[in-house]
Amino acid sequence: MVHLCLGWKLDSILEQISFPTEDTYSRPKPSGDDDIVGDWWKDLFSYLGEFEAVNAFACSGSMDFFGDDDVFFIGIAVESGWVLTYPASDSVGFYESSKIQDFQDLLDFIHDQNLKGSTLPSPKIHISEWEEHDFIPIEIQVDSIIEYREEKKMKAKRWAERRSENLCDIYPCENKYSNSIRCEYCHGHYCDEHQQSNLCYCGVEKLS
Repeated sequence: MVHLCLGWKLDSILEQISFPTEDTYSRPKPSGDDDIVGDWWKDLFSYLGEFEAVNAFACSGSMDFFGDDDVFFIGIAVESGWVLTYPASDSVGFYESSKIQDFQDLLDFIHDQNLKGSTLPSPKIHISEWEEHDFIPIEIQVDSIIEYREEKKMKAKRWAERRSENLCDIYPCENKYSNSIRCEYCHGHYCDEHQQSNLCYCGVEKLS
């Protein structure tokens, strides 16, 4: 599946794009206590909200959210049938067909930038050839990271509660922990049902 984005690499128009913000550009970061994206990005999202189809996308060859190799774009996701001479062979489950209004939103965005004194170059077609290199809206990536963090916190809390009650680590097993096998690899606390006579639940043989 070929994914197409009609727009600009963000790095190429950083000095030209104009929208209401007092913050400076910095790359999103998924770790630490920061908000993942700073005020510059939030102001950009707010501005792009005026143009429904125009979005900020990320494309990463390794799918590491906001890694050093991620490339950021501003533009619209395009079904290949609108741009190439043949329709997309299978676009179901990926992006819906681009609407004429999508292109109108992009033109409105360019016109608005011109009114603000910005002279954007013509948008280009950016191609991502593989499903795992898809153009993903940055806000979706942010939501995924936040969801992952919350899920991780809940798992840690549940694990701590189960340990305090001496329950098997396997959720939702309610059996009590058995120390018949002490795995020096995963240090898991498992019941007899979840470990064999010489094999820990994690798959490692009992260490003598």
